Amino acid sequence: MLDSKKFFCFDIRCKDFHSVVLAFLEGDATTADGIIQDHIFPAESFAYTCGRNVSQREIEVTQKLPGPSQDYLRLKLDADPRLRLTHINYGYRRIDSYPEELYIPSSVTEEDLHKIIEFRSKGRIPTVVWKHPSPSNGSLLLRCSQPRTGISGTNRCEEDERLLVDVQADSIGGLAIMDARPKANAVANQAKGCGYENTNNYNSAELNFLGIGNIHVMRECYKVFRRCCLGDKNLNSQDVFERERKKLKWFENAALLLRCSVDIADHLEKKRCSVLVRCSDGWDRTPQLVSLAELMLDGYYRTVDGFIVLIEKEWLSFGHKFETRLSQKKISSQSSPIFVQWMECVWQIMQQFPGGFQFNELFLIKILKSLYSSEHGTFLGDSSKERLGNSQKTLSLWSVIESKRNTFLNLNWRPQDQERLSVQIISDLKCTTNDMNLWRSYYLHWKNYHSSL
Repeated sequence: MLDSKKFFCFDIRCKDFHSVVLAFLEGDATTADGIIQDHIFPAESFAYTCGRNVSQREIEVTQKLPGPSQDYLRLKLDADPRLRLTHINYGYRRIDSYPEELYIPSSVTEEDLHKIIEFRSKGRIPTVVWKHPSPSNGSLLLRCSQPRTGISGTNRCEEDERLLVDVQADSIGGLAIMDARPKANAVANQAKGCGYENTNNYNSAELNFLGIGNIHVMRECYKVFRRCCLGDKNLNSQDVFERERKKLKWFENAALLLRCSVDIADHLEKKRCSVLVRCSDGWDRTPQLVSLAELMLDGYYRTVDGFIVLIEKEWLSFGHKFETRLSQKKISSQSSPIFVQWMECVWQIMQQFPGGFQFNELFLIKILKSLYSSEHGTFLGDSSKERLGNSQKTLSLWSVIESKRNTFLNLNWRPQDQERLSVQIISDLKCTTNDMNLWRSYYLHWKNYHSSL
């Protein structure tokens, strides 16, 4: 009889919190394992399979959507006499992981930039990504990577110093450098020839260490959190969740990210101080912080189009390593849920200020599903340079969203209140671990679905 035969089970825990158990007869287990492995890391990305029938209309829809270039024009960076557009990275010829269009202080020459590229880790120079819209403020938000100060910490680059001192001089409240790392980690990086700025060389600019853990810390926090969500505990119960929340570093780190982002936004808004944000290489904690601060400060990024622009600008064009962090092609020791953690923070803000967003949580969930399904070419690769040509060969997530836009709209959005809400978010956002809620419709979706069968 079938019941007397020996079975082997594969318990598959998916990145999107889906859990599947497959049972095979003893003789089929080895073959089944090979089939599963082939589907985990296929020879060709699923995005290219789905994109074989991409229509010209879908390509045109994607091309019409606003991107980073249009956003820089919206922010009027091109009209600011303090700034200029540099051509140094056109064709990605100098900084593989950076976009082609970069705004820098007008006083900085192309020759200066070549020296700054050598001084900054991975060549990721300080560049302007956002400007406060008020003429009476005008503070700038910049991002970059850590400086290569050498093992002794005494290496200098006068051109780099001059760039930041010029930003400081042109800002009403001066300049604050926000190093996302714990100070101990920044000091440890000196052993690799990197480190942090000696503020004595930067006209005594403010330097803050924010204490956010690295990708390995976040990966381990996420593993514990995921085991909790997929386990036997009933997290649908608020009482159970509140007991478990105290043990989960995932929420502690999300709360820390939000507090640091509020601090950055507060410097820009209330202190009228320009801010430079960076971590080590500037492609993980840095995009988390700058994009959260921009989301808080600028109501445009809380619209459907604006949120897409924010992802395109701060995550895709500035080289967040989606392929590596998501282990798209192979299991990577550098994998980490950095983008998911950022989306977690966005959702937490939405819960406290539901009228501040044009989109609903289905919009966020759709983006996260695409992140892991590889159905679209939007998140393939580790940089914009690697994604060149994908628009002709893969479907864009943004064209799919555009075709179903009404599904993702928030009926409680108050467009007329966005400026006031920006101020309110910065002033009133609750950012302690106990203020963090559980995103049940995402993290518990599959568990609740299977329980209902």
